[in-house]
Amino acid sequence: MLQEKLREATADIEAYAKSTGQFTDWLHIKYANSEQNPLAKYGADNGEFLYSTAKKYDASEVFLDLGRWCVQALGFGVRCRPG
Repeated sequence: MLQEKLREATADIEAYAKSTGQFTDWLHIKYANSEQNPLAKYGADNGEFLYSTAKKYDASEVFLDLGRWCVQALGFGVRCRPG
């Protein structure tokens, strides 16, 4: 029930922002809820950078187990592990 109310409130806020010309298709990772994917809003160039950085510094994918979001959501092939 709470998740449904959160979805409704988010949709209402986005609709209002769009109607007043204040909407931006970007979401700060700190303020995203568990159903939102802020990394997908970072753009293809930034996504490619995140992907290459993850592969370079976390080749064994340790941090995929620790975070709510992962680079996989950007479409670059890294898999999220179920949490």
